[in-house]
Amino acid sequence: MVKKENKQCYVIVDCETGGLNPLEDPITEIAVLAVDKESFGEINRWETFVRGYADLKYHPDALKGTGVTMEMINSGKLIKNVVEILIKFFSNITPPHDKGRNKPLLVGHNVGFDIRFIQKAFELCDKQLYDYVDASIEERQPPREGYVNCIDTYKLARETWRDGGKLNLSACCKRIGVDLVDGHRAMNDVISTWRLVEYLIKRLRADSSTKNKSVIKIQDNNKEISTNAFRKSFQF
Repeated sequence: MVKKENKQCYVIVDCETGGLNPLEDPITEIAVLAVDKESFGEINRWETFVRGYADLKYHPDALKGTGVTMEMINSGKLIKNVVEILIKFFSNITPPHDKGRNKPLLVGHNVGFDIRFIQKAFELCDKQLYDYVDASIEERQPPREGYVNCIDTYKLARETWRDGGKLNLSACCKRIGVDLVDGHRAMNDVISTWRLVEYLIKRLRADSSTKNKSVIKIQDNNKEISTNAFRKSFQF
C-alpha cells in the first residue's frame, strides 16, 4: 500500500455490463483500483457486483461472455450504493482543497465504454461523474458538462505498437509478458490494465524522442494532444 501524497492519482476502472448500450443495458460488475501516478504502487481498490436498476435489460450473450450470472448480480449492491461508494473512493484520493487539477484521472482499455456506463449510473442517482474525477479542459478552468479526461491504454498501445497486431487487452498483456487470467471479470481486467499502463507510460517516459500522438482523450470530444503536451500535463 502506497501512502497517498498531495497529488493526482490514476484510477483504473473496468465495468462488465449486460449489453453494449448504457441507455438500455446495466452495469453488472465494476472494479476500481487507485495507483500512484509516479511509482504505480497500489493505493486502494474496490469491486462489487451490481443489482439490476432502472428496468434495464440483460442480454444473455453479454452475461455468457463475461461469466456474470444473475445469482451474482442479485448478490450485488444497489446502484445508489455503488455511486455513493465510488464518490467516496474518488474523494478520498483527491487532495484536500483541490481546485480541480488533481482529481483522479480515469484509466482503462477502451475506457470510453466504461465511462459512458458510469456516467449514466451517476445521472440516475442525480450525480455527475465529472464532479469527482479529472474533467478540466484547460488549467484552472472548471469541468465542462459531459467531459471526462482519461488515459485509454488501447489508444496508447496502438501508437506504441504499429505492427498491425491485435491490441485487445489479452493481446497487449501477452506482448508485455503478463498473463490475463479469467478475462472479462472486472478486477482481473483492472489488474491487467494496471500492469499495461505502467509498462506503456514508463516506456513513453523513457522514449524522449517519440513523436507519436498521445493518449489523452476528452470523452465525447475525441480530442488528442501531442506527446510533449501530454508529458507536460501529466508530469512525465
